[in-house]
Amino acid sequence: MKEGMVNIKLSDIRCNPNRDLKFNPYNEEKITTLMSSINETGFWTNTIVRLAPDGKGYELAYGHHRLESAKRCGIKEAEFVVRDLDDNMMIKMMENENAEEYRYNPLSLLETCKAVVNALDAGRIAPFYVNVVDDNTKGYSKLRDKWQAQICIEGKKVFLGHFETEEEAANAYKEARIAHLIRVSEARIAPSFAPHPTDGKVPWDFNLFTKQYTVVDVAKYLGKMYGVTPDRNVRAALDALYLLEVKAINVATIKDMNWAQLGRYVADAKAHRERTVLRTVKTKDEIAKLNAEALRIQAEQKAKEKTIADAKAALVKKLAEAKREGDAKAAKEAKERMAVKEAEAEKAAETFEVKKAALNVKVAEVKQKEVTAKEEDKYLPVRKEADRIVHKLERRDEEAEIKALARRPLNANDRERLRQAALKLGEWYNTWVADLFLPPLSTKSSLAEYRNREEAKRRAESKETK
Repeated sequence: MKEGMVNIKLSDIRCNPNRDLKFNPYNEEKITTLMSSINETGFWTNTIVRLAPDGKGYELAYGHHRLESAKRCGIKEAEFVVRDLDDNMMIKMMENENAEEYRYNPLSLLETCKAVVNALDAGRIAPFYVNVVDDNTKGYSKLRDKWQAQICIEGKKVFLGHFETEEEAANAYKEARIAHLIRVSEARIAPSFAPHPTDGKVPWDFNLFTKQYTVVDVAKYLGKMYGVTPDRNVRAALDALYLLEVKAINVATIKDMNWAQLGRYVADAKAHRERTVLRTVKTKDEIAKLNAEALRIQAEQKAKEKTIADAKAALVKKLAEAKREGDAKAAKEAKERMAVKEAEAEKAAETFEVKKAALNVKVAEVKQKEVTAKEEDKYLPVRKEADRIVHKLERRDEEAEIKALARRPLNANDRERLRQAALKLGEWYNTWVADLFLPPLSTKSSLAEYRNREEAKRRAESKETK
């Protein structure tokens, strides 16, 4: 394909296939600024495009605001740099464009992370298990006439051995990575953003493995690692995409947040989902299992009852035959065996009732846990605020400053001013603040009565001590 500067109709240029304008729309303020610049200095011709894979027109690598601004300025044609770019480079170039807006527009990073995961799912980028782990370590590589495999776990390289073929090295790396993912429970499976339950019970197959990724994978791909630690904004972005996927949050709520606000909001929303939605699912599963067990023991009881009833019917028949034949001994034996069967039936019924009662207790306990948990959920905001105030009261931020000032050669007047201020503050905490958190008083009680009781209690304790 011919590369270089080409004069192209703007109408023939499509957005980067990874760009999601519905999710992350144009910044109108930026477009207004660019339109003003274009009207003054013209349209800059350093924007890169590639020939569209379907052969119909071109796809823009970056510069979406610039292209849209040019269209709104009435420009019909312009020169663009045409390059032969693969899907990997198209994502990287869009990431570089979005990076300018990361600081004040988190949706840009969400869009980039979404593009990486979608590309992984579609097979437009290589699975992460064959990507470079760090600057010096690949998952597997050829060394002279042998293949070797190694994995990087928490910044430490773990050598997996030498192998005769590339396939053997790749499989060794794949198995080690699966084992690691199961331990850290960090796997997600494209195109989903939901954390995957890697508890060792999940059936892994190769197709599933090629689409697995972690926060670290995406952060490394985007060059957003601090040593062995991924940029926390990448984790927040993937968690936000997960919550959007399950409709726990919506774009309208988060689109104007900064990173600090989004990080807190996403963490709280994720914790709330785990506490409520996922707990509710767990509760339903537990009750379903208990109900299934109830049906099982009921079926078991019916089977026992049928067996005993059949045996009793046979004995009744045998007793009748014995009576007809005048065989007293056989009749006696039949009666005794019938009595045994009666006892067995009573014992089976008693056992069934005990088991059923035990299951009913367990169901009641599970339901009560859910009720208690919901009550705790309602109280949680109050608890968090109480924790915040207690932390603030116990923190004593000024302690070091006060000690340092006390050691300085203060004059008598300033020293006394500081002392009086401390006494007033202490009195304020001891009276007004402390009184606010006294136990709720009944209508017949009063604050004075409560204090009198507390004082009498202290005097009694003092006498006992003496």
